[in-house]
Amino acid sequence: MELQAIHTEIVESLQVKGIHIVRENYIDYPEGESNIYAKDQEGQLIWFAELPNEKDCYSNDMIIRKDGLIQSSTWNGFTVLVDIANGKIIESKFTK
Repeated sequence: MELQAIHTEIVESLQVKGIHIVRENYIDYPEGESNIYAKDQEGQLIWFAELPNEKDCYSNDMIIRKDGLIQSSTWNGFTVLVDIANGKIIESKFTK
């Protein structure tokens, strides 16, 4: 299956536990909508990762941690841990 971007272009894609975790380019991405999301093997959207605030976006590479969480940092300076099962924020720390 070839992944299709929703709004901009795919800058990073990782496959974990049978799902594709995608990060799109945040430049010109719609404000308030997360640019990290998950798709199943058929390309259907499963979830969008929560944002620490509505005017933020994920600007740094994703790391899949051994505990099954996705780690990424945002443009506004938060390091965020996201649950791979549902896209919910587990932890968010201001690190800028």
